[in-house]
Amino acid sequence: VILSHGRPLLQFPLPPQIRQAPPVCRVLEDGAVQFRDGGVAHPNVLLLSTGYSFSYPFLSGVEVGLQVEPHLVAPLYKYLLPPACPSLFIVGVCKTICPFPHFHTQVQFALAVLEGAVSLPSRAEMEEEAQRETEKKMAQGGGAPTPPEDGMEPVGVLRNPGSHGGV
Repeated sequence: VILSHGRPLLQFPLPPQIRQAPPVCRVLEDGAVQFRDGGVAHPNVLLLSTGYSFSYPFLSGVEVGLQVEPHLVAPLYKYLLPPACPSLFIVGVCKTICPFPHFHTQVQFALAVLEGAVSLPSRAEMEEEAQRETEKKMAQGGGAPTPPEDGMEPVGVLRNPGSHGGV
């Protein structure tokens, strides 16, 4: 798997079968892709992932205590679950990250919660933490809160075995 992107190289370890490459600049006639640095690869599949606009038409944000906008889903405890509905996990709310290790870690955390290996704090505590994260992000960037970006939570938090039952 080649993760081609125009951002600085991700600094956390990737699974051994994933490598990073500069942006794709063209697809050649034989189906190969050429990267900005001149490198070439012959992929079996070319998956273009250009971003997300969040929409859950089947879900009432009000009923589960969420604000859902094209680039915002909040509040989410650990960027994963609404405090008002702690058995609903919304995997993949992220922005500009390496998605597959992130999603894998989110699923591990969700399973640990559902299996009882990880106990969640109270609704009030989850709401407070989500609010603190929102305030922290706004203080760092001055804008509206957005989902996690490169090197940001929840991957780091969820991989901390001491705080979340080994997840």
